[in-house]
Amino acid sequence: MELDSIKPGNWQNMLDRAAELTRKSIKPPVMSQKTYQREYPGWLYVVVIGVLAALFAAASYISAGKEIIAFDAITKQLANSIRIDQTYINFAIIAGLLMPEFAVIGFGFAAAVIAKDKPRLMFLFRAFQFLAVSIAIVANVSVTCVNPLVSYSAIDWLITIGAPLLSIGIGLAFELLAIDAIVMRSQAIKAYNVAFELYNVQYNAPETELKDTYTRNLRTLMIEGLKQRSVSNRETIEALETDGLYTEIDHALSQEWLKHMLRFSPDETVRLDSAKRLTKRPNSLTVQSNAPTNQTPNNLTGDLTTKQDRVIAFLDANPGDYTVRELADLTGVSTYTASKGLQAHKKNEAKQ
Repeated sequence: MELDSIKPGNWQNMLDRAAELTRKSIKPPVMSQKTYQREYPGWLYVVVIGVLAALFAAASYISAGKEIIAFDAITKQLANSIRIDQTYINFAIIAGLLMPEFAVIGFGFAAAVIAKDKPRLMFLFRAFQFLAVSIAIVANVSVTCVNPLVSYSAIDWLITIGAPLLSIGIGLAFELLAIDAIVMRSQAIKAYNVAFELYNVQYNAPETELKDTYTRNLRTLMIEGLKQRSVSNRETIEALETDGLYTEIDHALSQEWLKHMLRFSPDETVRLDSAKRLTKRPNSLTVQSNAPTNQTPNNLTGDLTTKQDRVIAFLDANPGDYTVRELADLTGVSTYTASKGLQAHKKNEAKQ
């Protein structure tokens, strides 16, 4: 079956179009943490964070009373200086109250995030964290020693020491929650990077990385291109489709590919590996085919007994000046067999 061949310019556009259609079939990755859900539902984490925040505020508020008394006693001596007014003293007391609480959380986050792989730095941050708590504890203990409650001494001392310690415990809990969020974020970024690298490889080389999709697109475009080439092509192909002769269509596509394949350099031929498979197994393009599995487009003269006959048959059907490597690639045989076939073909031509 002879069909009018597709023009070289249209053929190159067809290859580009097949690659573009293949690229459109893949979606770029989207970074998301949905793949890395926590073990417990999100609303439970929200509740836990809310409870911890309330406890932190309550402990800080209870501890603030004695801290204010202690800081007020310390800052009174500053009032004798003409350069310090009451406004400064008021803000100094507020800063003294907030400093231990924020330092506990701040140094805890720093130890977990910045110094997670640096033991010495982590020890330093932990030391400053406990130093911040010590300021609140010492302030409370000082006031309690000056004004002890004999009747309620047990609860008095428990609140004096327990409230500041509770704040550091809550700070550690916040720290663990932050680490969990950071780990999830890190996993999402790693998964995105892997997916994007795969997407980039597939996008840049759809002919080799998405062979099946590219082959299907190329087959569709080749059939359409042959139909548009001439009226006789359209009538012939439509008749074959109506009769269900898909093997004949595959053979015609393989022959068409062979004609245009010679225009490519060896490197480009390797790059178009998925399209190259058309010359080896045209049935891979067939949606429905009853062709035997051992049939190849290289069987141009019928059943060939040897691979050398395949090379000779190819040269008979496609005359040209080929190198041994090109013949091996085009016929799917070794370079040794291609060389023997080329020599035999030349002998046959000499006899004729």
